[in-house]
Amino acid sequence: MALLAVLLFLHLYVGLTFMFGMLGLSIWAYVLMRRRQSLPERFFRALRLLAGLFGFQLLSGLLFIALGHLPKDLLHFLYAGLALLAVGASEMLRPTASFGRILREEGHFKEAGVFALVAVAAFLFALRLWMTGVGLP
Repeated sequence: MALLAVLLFLHLYVGLTFMFGMLGLSIWAYVLMRRRQSLPERFFRALRLLAGLFGFQLLSGLLFIALGHLPKDLLHFLYAGLALLAVGASEMLRPTASFGRILREEGHFKEAGVFALVAVAAFLFALRLWMTGVGLP
């Protein structure tokens, strides 16, 4: 029982860290977009770190399901899937990813603006995840 309480605590606070981390990245990308600057490598390292945190969230959520504990609202699963799509999109669009390179070569890719939108979408999905997880409407 104590292990379940620790896992729930970690799931809650790692989720909050992911959520506010994505908010911070979206603001950072927006500011750089307004200044017409490209995103630095440390932005992508922070994004990768947050993707790892989200991976922990998914694994701990699957462990909760395996132990028979479902979220209060089943919409929690929908928002988890949408957040996973946003994190996946951020990985596909990184400068070193093949899809990101193709878009940059064509010259139609506004990197900072796209990552600002992806990060704010991930933040909003994570916010709804948190809300449905703790039982808020």
